[in-house]
Amino acid sequence: DIYEGFDKSSNVNSSIMVLDNEADDYPTLLDIAKDEANDLSTLKHPNTLPILLFDEILGNFCVVTPLMDGYVLSDYAPEEQGLLNLEQILDVMQAVALGLAIAHKKAFPHHNVCPDNIGIDARGNIRVKNFFLSRFIYRVDQKSNKVNEIIKCDSSVSPYFISPEKAESGVEDKRGDVF
Repeated sequence: DIYEGFDKSSNVNSSIMVLDNEADDYPTLLDIAKDEANDLSTLKHPNTLPILLFDEILGNFCVVTPLMDGYVLSDYAPEEQGLLNLEQILDVMQAVALGLAIAHKKAFPHHNVCPDNIGIDARGNIRVKNFFLSRFIYRVDQKSNKVNEIIKCDSSVSPYFISPEKAESGVEDKRGDVF
């Protein structure tokens, strides 16, 4: 489950992802979630949405990220907001490419680069978001060889943004993000 909240330690509105402790195979899911959160907590760059906190609280594993106050690219409405000019398009592409390059240098492929996971905040900052959720879903999928029913994330299997390798075999690396 994902909730909106406020992180007092960072003084920011936040998104709180909570792992269902009653899910089938919870110990395995918890191990994957802890590994991913621990690894991704080191990913700090202006073009990626950071993990602020991760911990087991009252028997539930939680991951906290800042809540973006703008919009995701999939919600961009040119009829209301106007068409993006070439410079704005290049700014978005450059920011996403830079955020992914930093993540790839640390061996963190995203596995779900799509307009739902590219955020533009109210100040115009562009960030690749949902690294934790996308990587967690990918690893659970790899472990079970099928999409796990406890995870309902339509964008995780979008045919419009899936790499050929992932579509064919379900396995991909950072090249899938570039595709």
